[in-house]
Amino acid sequence: CYRLGRLFCAGLLVFVVGKLTNNGMDVRSAWTLILALCAGLYFLGRLANRVTVPKPADDVAAAEPEPGENVRNIRRTLVLLGTGLSGYFAINALVRLLLHGAWKIFDGSVPILGPDGKTASIERLQGWMLPATGKVIGFDTQLGGLGTEVAQLSVCGALLIASLILTRRLIVGTAMGEALGSFVRQSGFPAILGFVLFYRFGEAMVGKMSALFLKDTLEKGGLAIPNEQLGLMNGVAGVVGIVLGGLCGGWVVSKIGLRKAFWPLALAMHVPNLMYVWASSGVKVPYEGLYALLFVDQFGYGFGFAGYMIYLMWVAQRGHFKTTHYAIGTGMGALCIATAGVVGATVQANYGYHGFFISVIFLAIPGLLTLLFIPLDASHQKIKVEVD
Repeated sequence: CYRLGRLFCAGLLVFVVGKLTNNGMDVRSAWTLILALCAGLYFLGRLANRVTVPKPADDVAAAEPEPGENVRNIRRTLVLLGTGLSGYFAINALVRLLLHGAWKIFDGSVPILGPDGKTASIERLQGWMLPATGKVIGFDTQLGGLGTEVAQLSVCGALLIASLILTRRLIVGTAMGEALGSFVRQSGFPAILGFVLFYRFGEAMVGKMSALFLKDTLEKGGLAIPNEQLGLMNGVAGVVGIVLGGLCGGWVVSKIGLRKAFWPLALAMHVPNLMYVWASSGVKVPYEGLYALLFVDQFGYGFGFAGYMIYLMWVAQRGHFKTTHYAIGTGMGALCIATAGVVGATVQANYGYHGFFISVIFLAIPGLLTLLFIPLDASHQKIKVEVD
């Protein structure tokens, strides 16, 4: 219900908003009304899940914690959040500084070839150069763009080091520390980490940018699809494709096991992106072709995503902290999506949609290579039984 409701909302949202605005409703009011209806749909799904979702026999309440343990756990959680936030902003500043350095080294320009194959103009890279004014939460730091990023890296780096020291002091030797440590100490962790971060990287880039490509004007390399038409395409072809793909992916794994199914699942996720390369090359794509493109893309995503979710379940079952390990895995997957969005936006701003979709194909390769190294021993058969 959760995934179907999410897909239904995403597919029909734009369509309904377009219809309301065409009938004279203010755009802000239309979005407010539709988002309120979506929230109500999620709430109804939540109520339905409380009744319909089965309760596992081993899902029992945890033992009562020692007096004061809840307060200590809250303190540990806040320290972990501080570690994550400081690390995120430190890495953010480091990446921006590295991109700015690359812009300076390569003179910040890209040659644009004319019809005769000769250089017709020079275009400056848009997403690599730091701005002249440095702002933090909307306030001018008076340090300039470069100085602001250096200051952010220094401050957040120091906070990260302090948070790691405090984390070690508060968490080591506790159940929370054992849950986190056991995830990192499991055999094959580097390959598992690479899989979680890169298996969906190319597809995550497409997920962030495909709607913009479909809506953007022809002059900017998009397909200029009206809101109502795009909403109908996503609501019909997208929803049907991803639901059927997920069901088929789970069925295939249940029949032949995850080990044999993994490569077909992964290829089904990434190969349809070649259609976006074709659609962004300047050809005229009929509406029927767009319906097919969205259906195949979403079917392949649902088909391949089944393998990703099942493998995360298998990883979570390797230890005694199943829920924590699964939460860590899904959290790192969310990090992959956020990073893919940043990379995708930068590539698209500099090289257009066609260059973006070509880069998607190449950035899918690291995730595919992790399938050669991830641990997948005979215990994955347990997942096969659960899928059945």
